[in-house]
Amino acid sequence: MRFFMFGKHTPISVVNGKSGTQSLRLLLASLGLRHVFTDILTDASALRFTNIIGSVLLAWLVRSLLLLNIEVRDGNCGRKHESNVRCKRCPNWSGWELIHTTINVYLFPPLFFFYGLYYTDVLSALSVLYAYRCYLAKQQTRVLFAGLLSLLFRQTNIFWVSFFLGGLELCRTIPKGRPEIEFPSQPTFYDVIEGSWQHASAYDPLISQACFEDYIKTGISYAIAGLTNFSTVMWSMSSYLVILCAFAEFVFWNGGVVLGDKENHVASLHLTQMIYIWPYFAFFSWPLLYPQYHLALAQPIFPVRIKKGKISATTMAVMLVVIRYNTIVHPFTLADNRHYMFYVFRILLRHPSIKYLAVLIYIDCAWDTLSALSWLPTARSAPQQETSPRKRKFPEEEPFPPSPQLNPSPMKRSKSQESILPPSLRPILSSRMTEMPKFAIPPPPPKKQKKQKKKKKQVSGHRASFTLIWLLATALSIITTPLVEPRYLIVPWLIWRLHMAIPRPGRPSAPATRPDTMRKRFCEALKAALYERHDHRLWLETVWFLAINLATGYIFLYWGFEWPQEPGKVQRFMW
Repeated sequence: MRFFMFGKHTPISVVNGKSGTQSLRLLLASLGLRHVFTDILTDASALRFTNIIGSVLLAWLVRSLLLLNIEVRDGNCGRKHESNVRCKRCPNWSGWELIHTTINVYLFPPLFFFYGLYYTDVLSALSVLYAYRCYLAKQQTRVLFAGLLSLLFRQTNIFWVSFFLGGLELCRTIPKGRPEIEFPSQPTFYDVIEGSWQHASAYDPLISQACFEDYIKTGISYAIAGLTNFSTVMWSMSSYLVILCAFAEFVFWNGGVVLGDKENHVASLHLTQMIYIWPYFAFFSWPLLYPQYHLALAQPIFPVRIKKGKISATTMAVMLVVIRYNTIVHPFTLADNRHYMFYVFRILLRHPSIKYLAVLIYIDCAWDTLSALSWLPTARSAPQQETSPRKRKFPEEEPFPPSPQLNPSPMKRSKSQESILPPSLRPILSSRMTEMPKFAIPPPPPKKQKKQKKKKKQVSGHRASFTLIWLLATALSIITTPLVEPRYLIVPWLIWRLHMAIPRPGRPSAPATRPDTMRKRFCEALKAALYERHDHRLWLETVWFLAINLATGYIFLYWGFEWPQEPGKVQRFMW
């Protein structure tokens, strides 16, 4: 099996025993496309066209998931979508921001790089996101189909389509049909255990309001609530259990998880992977994280009762122990100088102290990344639109003269009321008010309003359970692989990016006076479109992703080299 890049450049051969795995994973998709487009696609073009189709479907899925995630987070599920310029289902988002976010996710460099290559990452991410969309839409049959399909492209997807979606289904099932109980503001472990056992309801605070102990309480609460309603929980998770059983049967039949080179791809415990993930997220998403850096320091993810210093010290100690005793450097990492990770590990291994000093960077990146999930969406105030004189209603347009009991006399009328009228209409208003009759039409009696129950204001935001499930699925999917590759973190980043609520600065009101010159008007309109009415961090993210894609694409195409042991074959740099 070979890589095929668009253009006239020489295809890249796959080494290190990956050819068998790639053939089995992409065979169905490639043959299916060639069967549909028999007269158009040749053998090579069908392989190249596979990920192009997948990238188009991926963009549609990202936009759909953004809408569904915002609805689930804000509790607006079930509303009909009406999108023109502003999303009615998502009042804090404009339609252009939604499209812009979709484009940025589409441009994610480790994923964008493989749109023109014959590799499994695009279809793997596509199948996982489709299964996630089916879960949000409560389509259990499609979840089962998409979950089984995702295992054909990458076996570690079992942790996303079974554990991640199954955990979210557990959290969605537990509160259903159960009375919500009010826990104390700072419940003890006994309060959480007693309330979860008696009411079968889980304790799940917002991430922004949770401390370190709350995450432990959340896990215990869901475990107890699930046991008290075991039959309902098992029925709701039947699709994910079927996927898990099918995967277990495959592992038993295959003699292992890997389909290709089993000798060089042996599952092992690699806890350092959960440390490498944080600079990965911070490197690609710093345009979104930098404005809230000071807020992340002032309001950490666990801000309630445990000081940041104690958590940082404990986390640093754990990271140092993991780096000391569980750092695994795969032979392929140091043997293949085509991948960028080869040069990253050359820096880390240049001196024994560098990998320990990097712990400070790891902690800071982890804090910023996890704090991004706790940001609450903030609405921006709508601009004050200046009403034109044609749309103003003057007293002449009213069917009845105004009541003297409700309107002041001309002598008591303030100057501000007259200043809003054009000078030509002020005498007409004065004469109208002077000739006002002494009687007034009484206002209609007020209608009897029915007593409505006060609805509890719902606070939007992600819950502590989501962070726990996301961290668990991410850890299970990467700590079992000794090889460190950016491709393995594509799905964790996609899930994190789709759930990140970016707080926006308030949009100022429109200026009362219109700029005089055309240049000033253009500058004001450009400023409003790019900064005031649109989140400028999205533009920074776009520029950053485009710069990375242009740099990696140029290096891939024009910085080819040859290995001495393989003369005449061009090798190229890649993720």
